[in-house]
Amino acid sequence: MVPAGDRTGLIAGNVEAAPALRAAARTTAATLRGVPDLLWALLFVAMLGPGAATGSLALAVHGAGLLAKLCAEQLEAVSPAPVEALRLTGSGRMATTALAVVPQAAPGLASLLLYQWECNLRTSTVLGFVGAGGIGQELAISLRLFRYDELSTLVIAVLAVILVVDLASRTLRRGLGAAA
Repeated sequence: MVPAGDRTGLIAGNVEAAPALRAAARTTAATLRGVPDLLWALLFVAMLGPGAATGSLALAVHGAGLLAKLCAEQLEAVSPAPVEALRLTGSGRMATTALAVVPQAAPGLASLLLYQWECNLRTSTVLGFVGAGGIGQELAISLRLFRYDELSTLVIAVLAVILVVDLASRTLRRGLGAAA
């Protein structure tokens, strides 16, 4: 078992990664999520120029650090009984992870991934204002040109996409066996 103090690691303790790999992953993920996505966007705009790829890269970098921590915590929160049962039968790390840890955590992992996608959709509207492209850039242009009909259509489109992602998340989680 993993000591309670080690449960906030970015690589799940019950997956038994090598200590050096776990430490490197923790440091990397903490660095990635420690810098706000807006700052990542400003850095990438300065390095790569404005555009949608810049915004996507900023969201990906920040989201990777956040998801590393949250997914590791989901993997660590699984019931230890099936994990221990497989270990006692002689299963290796990969088999134990694939057959006991991941299936239990699958609904939570799916929910986290879909929620991060939803957050990225909302954040992309802000990043466009700093030159990171995407729908936010279209919103900024509509706002600057006083095209309020386009602006309202874009806002409604963002809300509709978020509602669809929320519905997809509930449906997927229910399909994976999460509580209703």
